[in-house]
Amino acid sequence: MLLLLVLVLVRTLLHLGLSRPWRPYRWLVRQPYLPEGVPDPRHHRAVTQHVGETYRRLRIAHAEGNRRAWHDQARTLRLLLVNAVLEDLAEVYPEHRYRTGFHRPALVADRYATRWRGGGDSPERDADLVRLIERVRAEQYAPDPLVVVEVVADPAPSAGRETGSAARELTAWADRRRRVARLGPSRTVSVDIGPDAVERARRRGQVRGAERTEPATAQRWRDAAAAAGVGMAALLLVGTVVVLDLKKENKCWRPLLTDPGVFSAKGEGGKRDCVGYTDGSFVFHEDLEAAQKQIEEQNDEILDKKQPYVTVVYFGQLSVSDPQKTNSRLAGVQGELRGLAMRQWEHNKKAADKGVPRIRLLIANAGPGWRHWEEVVKRIVPRMRAENIVAAVGFGQSLTTTRKTIRELSRYALPMVSSTATFDEIAYLKNEIPSDFFFPVAPSNTRLASQAAAWARGSVFGEDIETALAVAYTNDSELYGKDLADKFMKQFNVGHSSAGTELLTKSGSEGDVISYKDDGSSLERAVEQVCANRPDLVYYAGRSADFESFLDGLKNDSRCDGKVTVLGNDDIAQYVVKEADELKRHNVSVYYTPLAMEGAVEDRDDFYTELWDNLGDDEKDGLSAAHAAMAYDALTVVSTAFAKVSPPPTGAKWPVEPRMLLLPKIQEIENLAGVSGELSFSAEGRWYDDKLVQLVRVDEEGKPHLEETCGWITDGQKGLGQDCLPLREEGTE
Repeated sequence: MLLLLVLVLVRTLLHLGLSRPWRPYRWLVRQPYLPEGVPDPRHHRAVTQHVGETYRRLRIAHAEGNRRAWHDQARTLRLLLVNAVLEDLAEVYPEHRYRTGFHRPALVADRYATRWRGGGDSPERDADLVRLIERVRAEQYAPDPLVVVEVVADPAPSAGRETGSAARELTAWADRRRRVARLGPSRTVSVDIGPDAVERARRRGQVRGAERTEPATAQRWRDAAAAAGVGMAALLLVGTVVVLDLKKENKCWRPLLTDPGVFSAKGEGGKRDCVGYTDGSFVFHEDLEAAQKQIEEQNDEILDKKQPYVTVVYFGQLSVSDPQKTNSRLAGVQGELRGLAMRQWEHNKKAADKGVPRIRLLIANAGPGWRHWEEVVKRIVPRMRAENIVAAVGFGQSLTTTRKTIRELSRYALPMVSSTATFDEIAYLKNEIPSDFFFPVAPSNTRLASQAAAWARGSVFGEDIETALAVAYTNDSELYGKDLADKFMKQFNVGHSSAGTELLTKSGSEGDVISYKDDGSSLERAVEQVCANRPDLVYYAGRSADFESFLDGLKNDSRCDGKVTVLGNDDIAQYVVKEADELKRHNVSVYYTPLAMEGAVEDRDDFYTELWDNLGDDEKDGLSAAHAAMAYDALTVVSTAFAKVSPPPTGAKWPVEPRMLLLPKIQEIENLAGVSGELSFSAEGRWYDDKLVQLVRVDEEGKPHLEETCGWITDGQKGLGQDCLPLREEGTE
């Protein structure tokens, strides 16, 4: 017996605790129709007391004949009561009960009996109950099941009165109710009835549908057959579209699954490229799925919790022309997405404490070679205000199409922070003036080529380097390779005694730079020219995707095998990560200059530890940590600048164009500690002349080893390895 009593008590407590009996009254706090002076913060008890007190004062004012002074408050209370009735009805009569049937309440309202007794044309005329109901419905835009029948007395003499008008009105309304949407064309039926109740009662039975609560059986079968037919037709249409879609290999559009920012564009060889922008939900390449999913989840968390946020767009190449081909370019993009996701998480974690909005990331794919940049920009620009876009990051390739993208976005004053672009004039506008809205965190071609040439002329490679040739990728859209090769050879030929980062011209000797294009035979001829001259050093300024073919050519030519040292550009970091095993079989000494490297900035090695810990086993062998670090630094610039923007007063909104507040704060950044070294922006072209440059050697097992660092590591710490060029800024020791 005691056990039974305990169980009953526990059940009662659980019922009271879980059902929360006060919950049905919490709607009062959200009411738009509340009298003036509601206490803040709102609580349903306090609001209820305030409403009661207002009603008490209204009664006193009415008794004293002072109704006009309280007119507005009285109108507000009437709207509150009407809305309460409608909300109660909506809860008692769920939508599914009256979607197809007639299970809905009806209010028969005598137009004069339900009006406020103001009389004449006094301000109280708007208290008509029917009008109040329709006003609340229009303002709240929420369906309710109530049908209002408005009864209007007929002032005409009995002889001229047509009592059959009620039958026609209700019959017509009932017929329209079956044909139109579930709420019908109107929820108020106004009829003119005569004073003779007996006559009305007799005619009521002649009104079709006026008293029937459900449609006839035949009507129900007809409705079901019509719904089934429409459903089958829709399924057939969707199925046909899906079959045709798959047949055409068009994976950019799928019924009910399409990301609105993604579209299909014509690519090479008649194939279609999936390009556009996404919040991470549309995966452009399977290698990027895990990274995009992490960004998608972090974006969803912001929206689910309805947190204030700003949007940053990542621009890059997230797909390749041939999906079946292993393309090392994706190793760099994969790294950039992971780096962005890490920095987004760190920023959002501390956003509330710092009083800044969260960062939401959009991922924009401009397609292979950025060939679809224009269509993508056209879709993003109109969304800048709606998505609250404040900045863009990425721009990792130095292509003519990338430069056009930067020029177009500069027209809209959008701050852009580049991750890995190094071409000095990548952000030059048509008037040959650098854009005021572009900020690179990588070293420039001039900086890279100058320091690489100084290492080549020094003793870093363990033997004297007397002769050198450069190999450059020179496709029509390429800006990076030829420029970098020319600058390297110019500096190598004049010796490293010249000024460290002095801007070099593009007048390098054509005999020193061997060009190749996408044609495979062109690269073979370049290898033949290299081995015919057999220099001590080959400076490779080509694409990462072609590096394996280049090494194979050197290995297969007996004149070069084992007798040439290769110094690669920063783009080779993608190949070293993606194809480390392939490097083992080449009898060639390989060095390269990555934009970031673990161990170069010891204070930031925790970044690499966290990066590798968050990766799956399938990602660790194919992700460029250097690109992750550069993208992380790019978003760090945006995050740091936003932290310096003065937030609006409590309760106020951010301005319509918050990116205009962000721009001057980015311009002011200097001596910021980044994973890739110190982050600063100079006035001319924004390039930091003393940006950290690193030299890495690849061992016999294909593993990279940091050899030298030159440049500012952090504020007060220099990288002054062997054969470093002098730094122009002395900083703070």
